[in-house]
Amino acid sequence: MTITFDTATAHIQHTLGGELSQDIDTLSVINDAGSYMTSMYPWRWLEEAATLAALTSGSSTALPTGFVELVGYTPRGMDSRVTGSQAFLVSPQELEDMSNSSQTLPLDTAYIAIVYTTTSGTTIPTPVLDVYGNGTLPTIKIRYRKNWTQITTSAGTGSLFAVPEWTEALYIQVLRAFARGLEEEDVGSLNARLGEIQAGPQFAAAVSRDSLIESTTLRTYARPTPVSPAT
Repeated sequence: MTITFDTATAHIQHTLGGELSQDIDTLSVINDAGSYMTSMYPWRWLEEAATLAALTSGSSTALPTGFVELVGYTPRGMDSRVTGSQAFLVSPQELEDMSNSSQTLPLDTAYIAIVYTTTSGTTIPTPVLDVYGNGTLPTIKIRYRKNWTQITTSAGTGSLFAVPEWTEALYIQVLRAFARGLEEEDVGSLNARLGEIQAGPQFAAAVSRDSLIESTTLRTYARPTPVSPAT
């Protein structure tokens, strides 16, 4: 089954026994439920790859729309197999210290940090890649975790929910919890309803299914200076 705007609104009406209050926007409830579900766990199905080219020292580079978390990147300076230009992920403070130092940095090396940027509180904070380096900076390939894809319309392709089939039941439960938590908070708060879902079997089953894509992950094994593929 593919979830659409009509499917979602039907579940909202079913759990409430009627329509949402006119004071509550249906699209907001649908998207808030999706944003919450994608924040419940670091889902593998939300990972994507992107290439960040034309890095310039002292500037910020835009990250992909919906960027949430950096999972990995290359060329990684701590990898002894990297030759030529390389990049080191550092803290924002360390990057700031470098930019204010008279020290000459290694040639063809980029130091990067992910920070939020905004314009005096008048725009929505957006994560960007701050860069400081010397020489020819590398083209960085990243693997990242993205956010929920916003549903923007009640009809056409913009109403389709881009989620794996095995997460649909979990999403429906979260959506129903949001609808009832907002409309019937005197009976049961939204937090209580969401807590019950997160402690339940549907969430546990979805996490198990998500993990099957790479059941023997080596991500948690830190190899600061690898010289060969992990075994």
